[in-house]
Amino acid sequence: MTNLFAAPDRGLDGRPRRNPLGVHPHVNENGRVSTPELIVAGYVLVRPTPSPSHLESVPDTILTVSDCIMETLPHPEFWDWYTSCADAVEARAGTPSDTLVVAVLMTVPDAQELIEETGGPGMPFHDLLRAQEPAECALLGYEPVGAEWTLDFHSWHCYGVADELKASLGVGVNEHGLIESYADARRALDWMLSRPAEHAVAPVPWTVVGLTVVDPTAVGVDTP
Repeated sequence: MTNLFAAPDRGLDGRPRRNPLGVHPHVNENGRVSTPELIVAGYVLVRPTPSPSHLESVPDTILTVSDCIMETLPHPEFWDWYTSCADAVEARAGTPSDTLVVAVLMTVPDAQELIEETGGPGMPFHDLLRAQEPAECALLGYEPVGAEWTLDFHSWHCYGVADELKASLGVGVNEHGLIESYADARRALDWMLSRPAEHAVAPVPWTVVGLTVVDPTAVGVDTP
């Protein structure tokens, strides 16, 4: 089976990563996420985006699946992720050169919960979640996100709480503005959801997703 994901020992610029393994709890000694810890949920187009919060603990540019922060890039008409990697790669044609095809990954329990909270298993944007396709890849990191019923994503970065989170829990972000481990991302999300009403996040289902870059050349799609 062709590996669709970018080399784990390389950064987004193709250069060797400082620490290919990072501190991700699911990464094995070969720098790949062990299956079946995470499954593929969908594919999105992503560009490095200026941080909306300008906080001390957040880099100037971040990666996010939320178009609340990121400029709008091609996506399916009614929801935010593609359920076909080939469709995402084709949609990338004509976008800025730094546009990435990113796979969104989830744990099985989180996937099952999201399915139930966003329309049930019959919704077409749950096709990959139902299939539970294992993901073997190196992660960029994790992002706590909120999903509207139509799978339109909010990001935790919308609320500018990274500095406060780091001070409270010691949880920081990496060079992509993502949280390094699933455990820390889940702690961050639980912390956000327990804040007082005046600091409440959008009243939608929230979850944690992992992000990894797809290698477009491995998909077998002819693009300009």
